[in-house]
Amino acid sequence: MSSTDPPTIIDLTITFDAPESLDAGHARKIEKYSCLGLTMPFVIGALGSWLPSNNAVAVALNIPPAPWRRLRRKCRLMAIQGSVSIIHRHIRGHGDDQEAYIPAP
Repeated sequence: MSSTDPPTIIDLTITFDAPESLDAGHARKIEKYSCLGLTMPFVIGALGSWLPSNNAVAVALNIPPAPWRRLRRKCRLMAIQGSVSIIHRHIRGHGDDQEAYIPAP
């Protein structure tokens, strides 16, 4: 990469798992960052869905297939774990703006 090449931006977003949400997340990242350089959105669904265009990141970074598969599994697992954590906090009554919900006696 020479000093005159535009930067490559790889930005992660976690969306709902519906195909239209994954596509919308991808489009939002392109719209937001394309003016700054080559934009490669990395989109994962909250329940582990994988947008096939994510694989372009592996090609751009020259990541071999085996390490890419491991990264893919880890990313999907982290998205699922994060979603489960949010659901767990919500059910337990722990919101983002409060430390703990203590029910009245």
